[in-house]
Amino acid sequence: MRKSLAALLAVAALAATTLAGTATPASAISPGVAFSATDLPTWQTNGIVWALAQSNGIVYAGGTFTAIRPPGTTAGGTGTRSAVNFAAFDAYTGNPTNCNLSVTGGSGTVRAMDVSPDGRTLYIGGSFSSVNGVNASSIAAINLPGCTVKTSFNPGGVSATVRAIDATSDTVYFGGDFRTVRNTPRERLAAVTPTGALLPWAPSADLPIRALHVPPAKNVVIAGGDFTTMNGTDSKSLAVLDPVSGSNIRTYPNFFIPRTSVVKSITSDATSFYIGNEGTGGGVFDGRARLDLGTYDQVWRDTCLGATQAVSIYQHSLYAAHHSHDCGSMGSFTDGSRIHLSAQDVDNPSPMMQWNPLTNDGQGEGIGPRTLAHTTTGSNDVLWVGGEFTTTNGKAQQSLTRFGPGPGTAGPGTPRFVSVESRAVGQNTIRWQTATDPDDSELTYSIYRNGSSTPLRTVAASSLWWNLPQASFTDTTATPGVSYSYRVRANDPDGHAGPLSAQVQITTATTAQAYSSRVRADGAETYWRLGDSFAAAPDSAGDRMGLPYGSPVMGSAAGALAGDANRATSFDGVDDFVYGPQRVTPPKVFSAEAWFRTDTTTGGKIFGFGNGQPRRNNTSPGLSSSYDRHVYMNNAGNLIFGVWNGSAQTLVSPATYNDDAWHHVVATQGPNGMVLYVDGVQVGANEVTTNESVAGSWRIGGDQLGSTWPQMPRSRYFKGSVDEFAVYPTALSQATVQAHYTAAGGGAPAPDSTPPSAVGGATASLSGTTVNLGWTAATDNVGVTGYRVHRSTVEDFTPSAGTLRATVPGTALSYEDRELAPGTYHYRIVAVDAAENSGPASAPASATVPTAEVPVQPVTLTLTPSEDTYVNQAAPNSAFGSPVTMASRGNLGYTSYLRFLPGTEVPDGMRLQSATLRLYTTTESIAGSVDQHTIHSVTGSWSEAATSWNTRPALASTLLGSIAPTAVNSAYTINLDPEAVSALLAGPVNLGITSTGTDNAWFYTREASSTRRPVLTLVFAP
Repeated sequence: MRKSLAALLAVAALAATTLAGTATPASAISPGVAFSATDLPTWQTNGIVWALAQSNGIVYAGGTFTAIRPPGTTAGGTGTRSAVNFAAFDAYTGNPTNCNLSVTGGSGTVRAMDVSPDGRTLYIGGSFSSVNGVNASSIAAINLPGCTVKTSFNPGGVSATVRAIDATSDTVYFGGDFRTVRNTPRERLAAVTPTGALLPWAPSADLPIRALHVPPAKNVVIAGGDFTTMNGTDSKSLAVLDPVSGSNIRTYPNFFIPRTSVVKSITSDATSFYIGNEGTGGGVFDGRARLDLGTYDQVWRDTCLGATQAVSIYQHSLYAAHHSHDCGSMGSFTDGSRIHLSAQDVDNPSPMMQWNPLTNDGQGEGIGPRTLAHTTTGSNDVLWVGGEFTTTNGKAQQSLTRFGPGPGTAGPGTPRFVSVESRAVGQNTIRWQTATDPDDSELTYSIYRNGSSTPLRTVAASSLWWNLPQASFTDTTATPGVSYSYRVRANDPDGHAGPLSAQVQITTATTAQAYSSRVRADGAETYWRLGDSFAAAPDSAGDRMGLPYGSPVMGSAAGALAGDANRATSFDGVDDFVYGPQRVTPPKVFSAEAWFRTDTTTGGKIFGFGNGQPRRNNTSPGLSSSYDRHVYMNNAGNLIFGVWNGSAQTLVSPATYNDDAWHHVVATQGPNGMVLYVDGVQVGANEVTTNESVAGSWRIGGDQLGSTWPQMPRSRYFKGSVDEFAVYPTALSQATVQAHYTAAGGGAPAPDSTPPSAVGGATASLSGTTVNLGWTAATDNVGVTGYRVHRSTVEDFTPSAGTLRATVPGTALSYEDRELAPGTYHYRIVAVDAAENSGPASAPASATVPTAEVPVQPVTLTLTPSEDTYVNQAAPNSAFGSPVTMASRGNLGYTSYLRFLPGTEVPDGMRLQSATLRLYTTTESIAGSVDQHTIHSVTGSWSEAATSWNTRPALASTLLGSIAPTAVNSAYTINLDPEAVSALLAGPVNLGITSTGTDNAWFYTREASSTRRPVLTLVFAP
């Protein structure tokens, strides 16, 4: 469906009046959105609307229905009028006009409509045989504004349904299921004049056409549909055609549109065209795409799931009808219930704009909206929607609805998960989840204190219906020790105020909280204290609220912090977790911190970062497919900190922590690698600085955990309590970690004076000038953090600073000592821990690097023939030693002879490693051969000047090599048997080329240029 029509005089008259259900456009609507999400009163049908068109302030609706009725009435109710598959309405009031047509016969349905550029003719297509009693075979023309059948338009019989029409000033293009028009073959595409005369334009599609579009002034026709070929050329579902010849201008092969998808709608603006697609099954393209009208190349493609039925451009936005249920891949909403209407910026399609009118799936196939059309005055315009739906914005409204420029009547919802925390003396911070408004993304929030009707403060925050981040406000006027209550209300720019939130209450702090103050001061960007009893985890550092999945019991357990009333959250180890609902760029440098308590023997993930998001209706946890930066517990109670950089990189705590006591865990990664701390003490470290790069969010309590991770527990979900989860954009130092542990009341970590055990199993092996060392792991009461490699030329040496060769991470059990000079080397390995305690040295391991021998290099001889010729059975007495070509064939026979003189250049004491013969076929068309041509040694004497067929020498039976030189003017290299060739090197090497077949091969001789003459290459090795 096109189009941006020129505004005519009647439109100007309509625009000047006060329009029912519309108003002056308001800036209150979300940026880029032109229409309110509030539906306007509109007459409706009792069936399905498949097609819409508009002209001069009138909207025409076609489909499968028998009656229309006023808004707010049920089918057959008061005011119902007969309307057989066609109706016309005032675009600005939604009321029917006096244009009444009855479209009958055939399947009795209208599937396509378009208005001529001058606005005087409406073309309708579908499956019918009559319009108001006038014969019409699946396509008809209607005079406008008179609304009479245009009897001069007579294209003759169309053999099947017409599904797409686009009219220019001199041509009506149409497509569908048909195979003939006026008994003339037309493979699903045809064109007629405004009088119906069939034009020669006849592209051929192998399957139905569902969309046609003629971009103004671009001299092309764009077709979309089910087809896999256009004019016999691979082009799935989309093709750009010449408007006169019908030939292909651009095709889209190799399933540019997937085999399971079809193009349902096409529209354009001045520079681009846009398609809407429907798919079935896996691997589909269900979304929308923008393609350049100059190059016809794709500009962008959205990958939302949920079949698109119609697209329409208005100003700089793309409006679409669909039943999208998952746009997570586009940075929008995750899988869940369907939405049916959306708006996207044509330059930045992701995320979608905040425009969320609601319909249901409705009747028929249960697709929802099927078609879109809008008026084109440039102001006070109205968007019409038709389809199968039976409700709009929660109330009954069948198959037709419309949306004006606003402001709408709908206001924002209620802020949820309101909480308050007294973070500092005399300061109370109120947090809440932002609300949604159907067509306003920029809302303000009024905070009320102690029941006052006057806001204490109003703050602004952005939200999208699927992305409701936390907002907050800190009351700095509170008196320490005094109790206050707070409520929050959302307001949109139109002046609509939402309901007041639930009330929260707090007594203002008289002293600062030591632990939480330290966490925020050290730069936490996410801080879930997990102590609120309602179903969310407000962020105590930034505005990244955590939401629950399953049934974690928020704020149900006594917390980890001494002297702090904040509580902890309990997880059941079955399906509970808390997650961040907004995906963010994964941090390359980070620290993640939590307190946990458990006695589980099934392990589980305590926290981690992953790309998964639960379904919006919480029927699936949406486990992550890309995940790392996690700390999980194995069945025994050890902690594993892991990141993914193509493989699992982990640190494992030596001790276990499933003792039903609170423990503090911090996992950091930065420029110096990964570090794992437990209870203020470093228990593991390595030098890994890279990690997974997929966007995601933090989770606590559980997420995916696959077999690629070591010591995988029986459960991916953690059973126990978690408290005070925080994330930092830096790698916290050991001093900072210890300060957090101390601030929580854990006291200073006890000093570690226990050294690691001795390193066992030390081995040394030699590879060239590199000694490869290996050893078995030492043990330590806290954890081995490194191994010191000592080297000496004295066998029973004592390790010292002077013998230290290298220090490797505690996870390494090997070391390569490279580029050593000849000699004997002795090694001992010493384990160290984070407290710099060093254990006993290993037993010595030794290796000797021998004096290197100078290798003998291979010798290559490259020889060209001293003589070559061929003999011809057809000229048995003639010699052919001087031509630049020679030949081989079985019948009639050709045999070629070549002589090479290696002479004294053959190196003594070396063996022939390989022998190759290069031949070059000539440029004649007959030079190539499909037969095998074989190379043998020559048993008799011959000369270039005198040998003929009758005097030719015999060839030995031993096969040296073979070739089938199929291409002309090409080089071929034949591998010869080196052992057989070696036996010939005492004198001249005489080779013959022959065949048993009838297809001759022609080669260049030594008389040809240096790049084409034969070459024998001999390679000798020790």
